[in-house]
Amino acid sequence: MKVAVVTGGSSGIGAAIARALTRRGWHCILLARGRERLERVAAEIGAEFEQCDVSDRDQVEKVARWVSETHPAVHLLVNNAGVSERRGFLELPPERIEEVIRINYLGSVWCMRAFLPLLEKGAPADVVNIVSVAGTIAYGSGGAYSASKHAQLAFSRRIGVELASRGV
Repeated sequence: MKVAVVTGGSSGIGAAIARALTRRGWHCILLARGRERLERVAAEIGAEFEQCDVSDRDQVEKVARWVSETHPAVHLLVNNAGVSERRGFLELPPERIEEVIRINYLGSVWCMRAFLPLLEKGAPADVVNIVSVAGTIAYGSGGAYSASKHAQLAFSRRIGVELASRGV
């Protein structure tokens, strides 16, 4: 059985990806901050789930340990968790800028590090980082959002090269 971990799996793109994977025979483990929607989507598709804020490295590492207790390998990690922020730089409180960067960029980094041993055991395995066109073209008033997605894109490009020899 192929196992996929999907962050931000309780709604939007993450839930759609989890539904599509399930239809194709994958077993999904959904992660998200909000428990109620997470439980609902997991029940709908027969997935496992765990409440997790990907911006919190300790939570991510704890969840990866929990996954490893019942699954010897992970074959796909979908880093989809993210928040949108379209206000201008001068309009944002510093705490919100930090939150956007922690969730959108560091969340992918923490998940990649925590799930890497399981991905290596599932090799060949894949990582999909959901970025945004805003990561390539900065426009409008979403500077913090664009910066977080640009960082995630740069990380994605580099980590792909770095992990290829490991089968990920």
